[in-house]
Amino acid sequence: GIFPPDLDYKLAGRKFDQMDIKYVYGTQDPFLNDDRLKEMTKISSELKVNPEIRTFEGEHVIDEHTLNQLFQ
Repeated sequence: GIFPPDLDYKLAGRKFDQMDIKYVYGTQDPFLNDDRLKEMTKISSELKVNPEIRTFEGEHVIDEHTLNQLFQ
């Protein structure tokens, strides 16, 4: 999911500063489109986080291979 629109950016930014943030999504995810990806980029900028972006061939469910790669 994405960060909620009512998020307190100042408070959350301090908490996320120490976290390893990743955006992982399928290239055919029916819930994502250009507008949603732009929104995610805007929110990341407001939070001052630079997430690692990983995509995989698929839809909304992360496949086992991609999930395992996240923990290596």
